[in-house]
Amino acid sequence: GEGGLGGEGGMGGEGGGDIGPTAADVQAIYDARCTPCHTNGAATGGINLDEHVASTVGKRSVQADVMNLITPGDRDDSYLWRKLSGTHTDVPGGSGQRMPTSGALGQADLDVIGAWIDNGAR
Repeated sequence: GEGGLGGEGGMGGEGGGDIGPTAADVQAIYDARCTPCHTNGAATGGINLDEHVASTVGKRSVQADVMNLITPGDRDDSYLWRKLSGTHTDVPGGSGQRMPTSGALGQADLDVIGAWIDNGAR
């Protein structure tokens, strides 16, 4: 809705409220910007993002094996988030280029993915 997170009623307000971005919202971004490289046929880095987005939740990163690709509730402890936001080299083992290599995601897309992770990556 208008104004982003925390509008009228906040979390779980009347009528169910706005739970924030869904896995489907995140998958739409993946489909548009990530799956050209990260698909079943060419799963770059062993990361396949054309499957359900949940396949990255709780899965240990291969590059930075001190953290998961997605840690529900904590974007800063999610290596996939760090690759998207360009902070991956701050993590032990973090390497390579910021994703996607075709050009960073726009702020709106980053906001969707970050909010989804922070809200529990459901």
